[in-house]
Amino acid sequence: MELIEKAIVLNSIDYGDADKLVSLFCENEGKITAKIRGVRKAKAKLAMATQPMYFGEFELIKKGDLYQIINSSPIDTNFDKISDYDVFVVCAKMLKIIQTATYSGVCGGDILANILRALQYIDATNRYVIFVKFVLELMSSIGYDIQFGVCGNCGKSSDNMYLDAVSGLMLCDNCSSVPPSKLDYKILKLISTTEYDKLHTLNLKQYNLMGIANNLVSFTNYRLNSNIEHFV
Repeated sequence: MELIEKAIVLNSIDYGDADKLVSLFCENEGKITAKIRGVRKAKAKLAMATQPMYFGEFELIKKGDLYQIINSSPIDTNFDKISDYDVFVVCAKMLKIIQTATYSGVCGGDILANILRALQYIDATNRYVIFVKFVLELMSSIGYDIQFGVCGNCGKSSDNMYLDAVSGLMLCDNCSSVPPSKLDYKILKLISTTEYDKLHTLNLKQYNLMGIANNLVSFTNYRLNSNIEHFV
């Protein structure tokens, strides 16, 4: 069966003498692994379609559960994200979270749109804000919403909450093992309610955004039983 899918490359690995196995996140098929034959040979025309963050239209052949890429047309290579190391690190982590959080067959439209918006608006100055927005959107789309304003342990309503790194819950001052940060809570809530194209208007440069991003990495690891590395 032949398929046409819009998809983003999550990663790829060498396979055999000249092939690659490419992990794609597709608009309809969700996460799949597909083989590209001969792509490691000199002047292979589909070499760029194996690069992480490459977004394109893929022509696939599906036989049972196996996929093969026979052609691809680029929509956005996102190669500019590779030239800035700090931006690349954040982008790579977002792809890793998709790889960890999703599986074959899950409907991919909302998740694909989320990562594409994140890649569209990310730059060196707002990379952690974009990361936080991306994780909040992704986790919500797979059923792990952060409940702002309600303690995940006792159910108490509060504006002074803390995202607990162990439980992954938003906790109030009575249930938290550390002093809650009203500021961190307000920043998370502000980012969650701001659209991607408006995030650049938020004046957050003076805050510890990497620390807030790392809290969300801990939240993701707890919910997904994963071991995604923190930012350093």
